Amino acid sequence: MNRADAGALERVRPPGRAGATVHRLPQREGTSETAGILPPIDAVDVLEEAALVDFATQAAALLERARARLHTIPKVASTAPALDEYLTAEQVAQLLNAEPSWIYRHTPQLGGVKLDGILRFPRRRLEAYLARQARLGA
Repeated sequence: MNRADAGALERVRPPGRAGATVHRLPQREGTSETAGILPPIDAVDVLEEAALVDFATQAAALLERARARLHTIPKVASTAPALDEYLTAEQVAQLLNAEPSWIYRHTPQLGGVKLDGILRFPRRRLEAYLARQARLGA
């Protein structure tokens, strides 16, 4: 972007914000609405100092507002299966407050599997075992 393009930045007062000024590029035909609101990244290189301070302040406020709004958007459940976390026998022993030897003896009940010859415990299977035990004990 050259200085001539930067000169195309217009100063706009947003509605309901007395004293606030926004620098904005005119919207080009065939571009999205945000393309006209947000200047190209290299436009920052040619902004005057006062405009740069205004731009940085507005960009920070815009980022915070966008983050807050993103937290209000419901998350769509993924159709892809979630990757399971695999634990070592020692990690399982620590979680269950048990001896590792007990974990090894109860590998089938705890859902242990060998992956490339290494014993691992899928967290989901371990949680299912604990839920079953809780139901049986209740």
